[in-house]
Amino acid sequence: MENATSKVEPADSNYSRPESDRAGRVEGLLRAGGEIAGSAIGGALGFFTGGPFGAAAAGAIGTAAGGLLADVATRLLSQRERIRVGAAAQFAYAQIQTNMDTGLRLRRDDFSRSDGGSRPPAEEIFEGMLLKAQREHEERKLRYIGQFFGNIAFDRYCSAAQSNCLLNLIARLTYQQLVMIRTFRPLDLHEVRITRWPGEEELTSWEQDLMSKRKTAQRQLRSGLPPRMRSGGVTLDWYAAYGALFELFTLSLVAHIQENGLPNRPPSSITEIDFASTSSTVICEQLHRLCGLESIPIEDVEELKHVLAYTRLRL
Repeated sequence: MENATSKVEPADSNYSRPESDRAGRVEGLLRAGGEIAGSAIGGALGFFTGGPFGAAAAGAIGTAAGGLLADVATRLLSQRERIRVGAAAQFAYAQIQTNMDTGLRLRRDDFSRSDGGSRPPAEEIFEGMLLKAQREHEERKLRYIGQFFGNIAFDRYCSAAQSNCLLNLIARLTYQQLVMIRTFRPLDLHEVRITRWPGEEELTSWEQDLMSKRKTAQRQLRSGLPPRMRSGGVTLDWYAAYGALFELFTLSLVAHIQENGLPNRPPSSITEIDFASTSSTVICEQLHRLCGLESIPIEDVEELKHVLAYTRLRL
């Protein structure tokens, strides 16, 4: 009688299994993520498994992302971690689809190509995005973590080194700090995707109109904030917000912008925080754009302003 023996699969079995098995594992993660991101996974499944959409548009980026997503599905994850990973992948796909619908093209530089045996940057950053999502307890951040990869895939100006740096920043910041970045976005920085680089060409009429509308919307976001931080009336919510804002100054993500456009020294005390001159810095503007922070609900911005303006002048 022949002894029953268990088969030992090779180390790379995650990629050598039948395609239907891989697709099933990817679908399982995406369905789990539907609890946060929604239940429409048809297009995302095609993107990550090389279906009709993936074959037409995803290219090497979709192939690398799908292989990693299938690999992550075989790891020991809690149910909540599966939900987070699946949601981040869905948000990434949704942003990629949105960008393609607006006429943008996936980057065709070395982002999806290996160099000297190393993995392609797209694969490394996608795996990093999934790992950040897996460990992210503030699930409201998952949309912006996923949108980050969805935008990086189109931005040839953002190198792999920059992408990894920004990805680590996203993981470090709290959701409230992302709302602060949204609130203190500068009024005069041009987005690379929409406008020319400064000094290259004059803006077209539609671009000028768009920038004017954005400035108006940004002013409305800031309305209601006191011009300067005031002492007194300290609450635990206010103390937490004050500490979060101070950290953004320390990380040089927001600054007091002088009339010449250069950042001033960080404030050293509460009464030195001047909301009227506080703006996010250039690297923070890049973070805002790539994460799609404009989709942060206005209700969260209003709640933040209420907390920051809660203090009363001590007589």
